[in-house]
Amino acid sequence: MKKNKTVAQYLEELVRFGKYHFLVEEISHILGMKKSSVSVSLSRLSKKGKILMIRKGFGIITSVTSGPLDPSYFLNAMMNHLHSQYYVGLLNAASYRGASHQAVMTYTVVADKVLRPVNLKGLMITFITKNILMRLIKLKKLQELEVTLIFQVLNLRQLILSVFLKRVVILVTLQRS
Repeated sequence: MKKNKTVAQYLEELVRFGKYHFLVEEISHILGMKKSSVSVSLSRLSKKGKILMIRKGFGIITSVTSGPLDPSYFLNAMMNHLHSQYYVGLLNAASYRGASHQAVMTYTVVADKVLRPVNLKGLMITFITKNILMRLIKLKKLQELEVTLIFQVLNLRQLILSVFLKRVVILVTLQRS
């Protein structure tokens, strides 16, 4: 891509390649512009309704659709930008598998860290955080299992000891008679 393009031309080129998201840093690097200049251009495009800035440094191109852009087009790139692992959850996951008969109004994402929800012009993404409590519950269940196994081993030892003692008593009584 040439460096003498405007930000709007660069974004149009991205759409032609099927990419509906962008990073401010990436535009600045490719076009050889300062980040502040790119931000001013993006601000103008945002006022015209051609883009939405979802997170700091990350935006989506909205001029290609009449309604909100489906999050599946940019979610992976956004979560990579936020350095977060994720998976699509709840009703969205069911609808991908064809198991949901309802229209999904909000897009639900389960992430590994706390993230603010996105609610911009008909686009609603909620983030659910994997709770540390779940890890503690699993740990507690493991600890309970370990305790149960220890008691079972102790009971087994007692059983073996009682069987051994019974045999000793039988042998002693046989020897006396």
